[in-house]
Amino acid sequence: MDGGKRPPFVCLARTRTEAEQIARNAGAPVRLRSKTSVPPADGDAAARADLVQQGLLRHPWRDDVLEIVSVLDHVRFNGGAMSVVPVVFLPPSEILARGLRSCECGRHARERRGDGLRAVEAPAAVSAEMVDDGGWELHLWQRAGRTRVMALPDWRRCSSDPGALVLDFKPACPVWVVAHRVLITLMTVADLGPGELSAVPVGRGEAAPA
Repeated sequence: MDGGKRPPFVCLARTRTEAEQIARNAGAPVRLRSKTSVPPADGDAAARADLVQQGLLRHPWRDDVLEIVSVLDHVRFNGGAMSVVPVVFLPPSEILARGLRSCECGRHARERRGDGLRAVEAPAAVSAEMVDDGGWELHLWQRAGRTRVMALPDWRRCSSDPGALVLDFKPACPVWVVAHRVLITLMTVADLGPGELSAVPVGRGEAAPA
């Protein structure tokens, strides 16, 4: 498709519907320029099969992956961004053993997850936003003292937010690939366990943790 606020706008997407939606998010009417077939190895099916092979679409990680994919699809077709924050309820002894801190923000006070369980303050958070050309941009925030840049060699420092790391994905990258990277990143920097994340759609500029 071409068009957009600042011509020439070029959008690479997997389907015409997706391209039109991306263009609407860019703020201008567009027209179809050309179609290009996506090699099977770069498509959704191959990306999903890779997750199956790694066992991430089986118990216990299946629900977490599907939650991230669902929210990425919402962002893809409705705009905005996605925020993924580990939200886990653990016994105090487990919180201490993991070197975590109980959440004191009060937002989880009304959530009851069983006797003796406490909400944990998230040590890291990831946001995902679709950029104007149909690609994706991930932002990673980590609590002070937990940053391990060497463990994430393909991430770069964010120019607009020195406290965050950024990772870019090419246009038309399958959401399964993005979801996989979000999950693996949080496993690496936040010691994420199965069922310990909350993926929600948020407005632009609201994805950074409070």
